[in-house]
Parts: sequence; C-alpha cells; structure tokens
Amino acid sequence: MNKVLDWVKSNVVIVVLVVVMIAVLVTLPMYAKGQNAKVREQVESRVQKASELKKLDETAFEDPVTGEQSKIAVNEALLRQYEAVIDSKRRDGEQVLEQALAFNRDGHEIIEPANWSQSMGPWLFPKPSEELKEIRPSQFHDLLVQRYDQLLENINGGSPPDPEALAAELQEKDGQFRLHSLSKTAEEMLDAEDKQKLTEHLQAYRLQRYEETASSVNIYAELEALNVPVWQPSYMPSLAELFQWQWDFWLISDVLYALSDANAGSSSVLLAPVKRLLVIQPTDAPAVSVGGSDGSGGGGGMASGGGMAGGSTKGRRPIPGASGPTAGNNNSGGQMNSAGGQAKAINPNQPVPTNFSVSFTGRQTNHLYDVRYVQLSVIADTERLPMIVDALAARNFITVLDMSISPIDPFEHVRNGFMYGDGTLCQANFVLETVWLRQWTSEKMPDEMRSALGIPAPPATPQPNMNPQG
Repeated sequence: MNKVLDWVKSNVVIVVLVVVMIAVLVTLPMYAKGQNAKVREQVESRVQKASELKKLDETAFEDPVTGEQSKIAVNEALLRQYEAVIDSKRRDGEQVLEQALAFNRDGHEIIEPANWSQSMGPWLFPKPSEELKEIRPSQFHDLLVQRYDQLLENINGGSPPDPEALAAELQEKDGQFRLHSLSKTAEEMLDAEDKQKLTEHLQAYRLQRYEETASSVNIYAELEALNVPVWQPSYMPSLAELFQWQWDFWLISDVLYALSDANAGSSSVLLAPVKRLLVIQPTDAPAVSVGGSDGSGGGGGMASGGGMAGGSTKGRRPIPGASGPTAGNNNSGGQMNSAGGQAKAINPNQPVPTNFSVSFTGRQTNHLYDVRYVQLSVIADTERLPMIVDALAARNFITVLDMSISPIDPFEHVRNGFMYGDGTLCQANFVLETVWLRQWTSEKMPDEMRSALGIPAPPATPQPNMNPQG
C-alpha cells in the first residue's frame, strides 16, 4: 500500500491525467447530449425563420402595368416602385381624360354674337340678365339659323336649280329655239318633228343646268333636312329648350362634317361617296327608322321620340328627363335622369354603368357623360359605304349602331334635279350614337336642364355688371 502511495506521489502528473481521462469518458456523453439538444433547438429555430422568409418570398403579386402575376418578396423598395407605377398610371389617365375632353369639346362653342366677350357675363347661357331674358331667345334663334346656313356653306352643300327659276329659263330657251332654229314665232303651231326637236333641246338644257349645279357642290344638302327649329312668336321657349337647340346644332354639325370628310377627296357630288342628305334627326332613342326614297326631298320620315322630322309645329325639341308638354319619350333611357332624381357629381374616378340591352356598346347616360343618338339618311355610293362609316367613326366619339340600305332609281331623282354621277346608288339609313362629356357640356347648362339630367348645380359665382344694350 505504501508502495502504491509512493508511486502516486512520484507520478502525480500521470495520475491526474488518468483521472481526467476517466472523468472525460464519464461526463463527455452527458455534455454532448446537452449540446446536441441546444444545437437541435437552434437549427429548428433557424428552419422556422427560413420558412417564414420563404413565405414572404412567395407573396402573390400582380404587375400593375402588364397584369402578370408572380411570387416575389414584398419589401420597401418594391412598394416604392409600385407607388411610382401607380402614380404614372394615374397621370396617364388624367392626360387621357384631358385629351378626351379637348377632343369632345373641339369646335363646340356656344352660339353668341361675334362681338360678345365672356368678361361681359353670360349672353344667354346659363342664364341671361332679367332685363334681357325676353328678347335674347329670339335673337339666339336668328343666330342659330345663320349658323346652320354657314354650316351648309362650309361643307359646300347645295340644291338643284330652283324649279321656278329654271322654268323661267326654259320658257326663254323655248322662244329662242323657236325663233332661231325653227324660224317660228311663239304663236305659230309646230308640227310633230319640230315639237320633237324643241323637246329634245329643252331636255338637254335642263340636264345641262342640273349637271352644272352638281359640279359646283360636294353634297346635296338643304336646310329643311336639318330640322332647324321654327320660331313661334306666340310661344316663348324655356332656357332648357334653347340649350337643346344649341346641343342639336353641335350634334348635327359633327355628323355633317363627318360626311364632308368622307367627300373630301372628291371635286363634286358627281364623284363623292355621299351624294345627298335626306334627313338628320337627333333623338333620345336608338330606334331604327327609315325614311322615304321617292326623290322628292329630305325632311320627314326618320323622326322618333317626339322629334321634329320636317319641322315642329312649335319649333321645339323634347327636353330629356323633363315633364310637361315639351317632354320627350322617357322610356328609352337615352337621356333620362340616371341619378334617379338625385344630383350625382361628375366624377371620372367612379365606374360608369353599362346596359347592353340598349346597344352593343353598352353605353347609356350616366354621371360622367350623356349619350345622344342620331338618325341619318343619305343617298350614297354603295361601294364606298365603308368609307362613310369610317369618316363617321373618326368624328367626336360617334359610333354607328345600325345601318340599312335600299336601292334607288337614279332617274326618279334626276326628274327632281338631283344628279349623282355613275356608280351603284342606295339610300343608306344610319343610327348613330354620340357621347358628350358632362365636364364641359354642363358648364353652360341652364338650371332646368341640369335638374332634369341630375347634374349638381355649380358653385355660385358673383356675376359681373351686365350691359343691358345689345
């Protein structure tokens, strides 16, 4: 025993190392087990966090420009980029709206005297001064008729020779031919051969005069075909009715300028796609209705919804959404108060309703725009009808909703002085849809019409002093 202790004392280092080795062999598995638990816990925590990061990486995202869907990580940089794209799209939308307003408004000015300035206040719309409200309506009608005359002149519209004037010319030619070609006086009887020569001479002269007129105009168009309101001294139209006359003028001028665009490459009606305007009738219902084709002149035949085909007995048009003796047919939905009697603000950011039971476009009057329709009937070159449709579609949001055609006998029309040239001819009847943005049309609307259409009244502004003269 003493020997063992002596050896231990003399080999302390070895003994200590042996003891440590034994301790390590005993405690190491226990320590390793504890460390494994901690490592396992840390690994599981990291896996969970990695899973959460993966979920963020796979967040569904739709590209606001292309509409493509993908799974990406949503972070601050992406959100800033997304906001930039949205802002860009909003600016694009505002620019499109501005361009649409400018396009829709172009060429549509309120009819006023040329020397009238806006700084002088309203001449008629939205409301004249009290001392002038009785005289301005008749003055406006005079200006309106002048503008219609100017419109026909601008499109180089014309009529065949006046029948009475032509009859006087033929009477003169009759006497001249008898005297110079037949050596006969007006009192002398003519034999069958001389009668035939005289008839042929007068017929040739009549056709010559018809052709001269046809060569000088681009389209046969008369004031009667435009259904210009007739002034009745015994009846005072309301401001809403007067504004409707103004609105009809805008609408009719758009259609006539579109027809003029179709004829732009032709030197005369003999070569033009559109030969003659039979009737053009604004209406609040997109119903198809055809006029006559007897060659006797435009005017009647295509009016509907209380319109004035050939002229109204009181020179009035129906007020959309109004009531009383001048109210239009409100079952069409074309110009009804879409707000259901409640004023609805003009807000381009609100979606507009659609109704495909009205037309294939689905458009109907709403808080943003009014939809108005036109029934149009023309004599046209059948082969160039697509050119006419394209010209209409290119003018101020006009859509051709319907078209029907029927053949005509050109000789029947020649008897009434209308010469159309060569080509296959037809009577083409169109139903047109037009759109009018309220952001500009409502600026001059009288309160009565605003109320009928459900448009809120504009903020009150102080009116400048009016000059009661003029």
